Amino acid sequence: MASLATLQPAASEAIGAGQAVATAVASPAPVTLNTIVTDVLTWVGLGTLTPSVPVPAWPVPSVIDSFWLAVRDLHRRITGGVVVGTVTIAGQPSTGLALSPRPVLNADGTRALITTVTTPLSNPTTRAAVIDTASGIQAGATVEVPGMPVKTLFSADGSRAVVTTSAYDSTTSTYLTRMAVIDAASGAQIGNTVTLTGGLQLVNADGTRAVITSAGTNPETQVKVIDPTTGTQFGSTVTLPGNTSSPAVSSADGSRVLITTGPSFGEAGTTRAAVIDLHTGAQIGSTIALLGHTLDLPVFSADGSRAVIGATEGDGLASTTRVAVIDPGTGTQIGTTVTLAGTGYGSGAPRLNADDSRALVTSHVQVAATGTETTVVAVIDTATGMQAGSAQTFAGFVHPLLSADGTHAVVVSPVTGSSTQVATIDLATGTTVGTPITRPGTWYMPLAGQLLSVSADGRRILLASDVTNPNGSHSTQVAIIDAITGAQTGTTVTLAGTEFGSRLVSTDGSRAVIETDTYDGATSINTNRLAVIDITTGAQIGTTTTLTGFRDGSLFSADTSRLVITALSSNFVTTGVSTTQVAVINTETGNQVGSLTLNTANGSTLLSANGTRAVVNTGTQLAVLDTVTGAQVGATRTGGSYDLVTPDGTRALVVTPVPVLFNPLTQVDILQIS
Repeated sequence: MASLATLQPAASEAIGAGQAVATAVASPAPVTLNTIVTDVLTWVGLGTLTPSVPVPAWPVPSVIDSFWLAVRDLHRRITGGVVVGTVTIAGQPSTGLALSPRPVLNADGTRALITTVTTPLSNPTTRAAVIDTASGIQAGATVEVPGMPVKTLFSADGSRAVVTTSAYDSTTSTYLTRMAVIDAASGAQIGNTVTLTGGLQLVNADGTRAVITSAGTNPETQVKVIDPTTGTQFGSTVTLPGNTSSPAVSSADGSRVLITTGPSFGEAGTTRAAVIDLHTGAQIGSTIALLGHTLDLPVFSADGSRAVIGATEGDGLASTTRVAVIDPGTGTQIGTTVTLAGTGYGSGAPRLNADDSRALVTSHVQVAATGTETTVVAVIDTATGMQAGSAQTFAGFVHPLLSADGTHAVVVSPVTGSSTQVATIDLATGTTVGTPITRPGTWYMPLAGQLLSVSADGRRILLASDVTNPNGSHSTQVAIIDAITGAQTGTTVTLAGTEFGSRLVSTDGSRAVIETDTYDGATSINTNRLAVIDITTGAQIGTTTTLTGFRDGSLFSADTSRLVITALSSNFVTTGVSTTQVAVINTETGNQVGSLTLNTANGSTLLSANGTRAVVNTGTQLAVLDTVTGAQVGATRTGGSYDLVTPDGTRALVVTPVPVLFNPLTQVDILQIS
């Protein structure tokens, strides 16, 4: 599924996506004559010259190879966290202001966009600076834009930065949006600052088009496509009845934008959707209407040939959910509207399977007479827009999970008598495979960890059950079963505490990470436990990792071979010293490979996109972990109010306010961490 792909800022407004969703752990660069020279240039702050180094990639003798690998390791240990540059910008960091944007990186991490705000806040000016992360030097001069910053982003290709501000105009009693475009390479503003009425929805991949929406009368939404450097509008304004109901969504190739509007909150009305050609600014086809309020974000297929929208009408006891498939090429609806009983709220947007050939839709029905709920599940063929098979109803408020290969959906629902039903739906036909199985006890599929509780082929599923022990404490039982036959793999694993964030890991789905939490009322301390289970045998591998504190987050490398988990604890009853604990787990062996404890229980952890570096920032302290070895890189240093990590794991940026009476400053330290 590619709902926000090309036109939304990949590494900036992916909202830190490059930090938390990592790619495979990188291997060290091979030692050649070229890499020795480029290593040295990088270490002395001349990394930008490395692409043009006229040195051949000749192999070196094994003794030099071994020696240079040792030099690299020594350099990492000694210089990790060394400041390679500091940039100071007038104004306070925008990160400390409500609804204001945070610093962002472009897709390859070579440029960072930092914004500050001048005082007084009653008449603010936004200052924007582009920083070269390799050299630690600001590119060009700071760009000033009147108003409070509301959105900052890089175009998907990373060549342009866009800064949008908002300010109230007392003469017209309206809010004005101002937009400035900055060349990411030079840091210079492109064109003039554009002033308009409305809000920025998205910017295309190369930063040459922006979609703006503004409120009209009755109510209505006006949509414009403009050149963000000049304010020139492409095509005519597209006007849709209703208020903007969800952010604009683009196709992956950047040629189409889908705009949805709906009624005001609490009012009955209609959801409308229009497809707009981003190049011409013109609407394609006709406006499509569904009764009800817009159901979450519309979704695009990866090839941009289909989009799916949904709407829900009515209250919880008498609701109807409607779903339509759209051809963005023609702007017309495919097939007829699919209607389900119940509300789609709480179920999320329709979900596309791996090849985008099917959309899975769920709704929930409240039964007033019994006070119970049921879940309705339907499968839609996106090629025809028609429903595949018949809608199926399951007990309880449940969320079907898709298998990675896109062929099946699994539904786990409670049934009478403290037992659990497991049903598998064939997405090709929309029908249940065989007879649903029933398992004694109350079981569920953990929904944390990006819904990864189903193996790639949909056959093996991870089930958890919360058990109350005789002493009142809780334990978690975990079982791996075959979703078709009900056969369990291995024996049930029991861990102390309540399940909190389990998921399948490894590219072949052969491991499951189980996380639990227990709370000790006498000491007011949470204990977080983590265990790895081999789902081919059902047995735990390695040892259980234990952290003091409540889990603050779990970050996986993309191949899931490394897990970085953070726990926070106040410890006010015991030591009186609050802590942030971080552990690195090798999910292939189930063992902990490294850990770190910092004082102050307000830490946050970021993972580089290549999965090699984890940066832990508590504000007062900042430390870097090598996730391959688990060792700390360099010494612990002073943290800041916000930090960023480049995708390659070589640089971290730390943003810190500098309190100066009447003239606050913002300091940005660029650290070498690899």
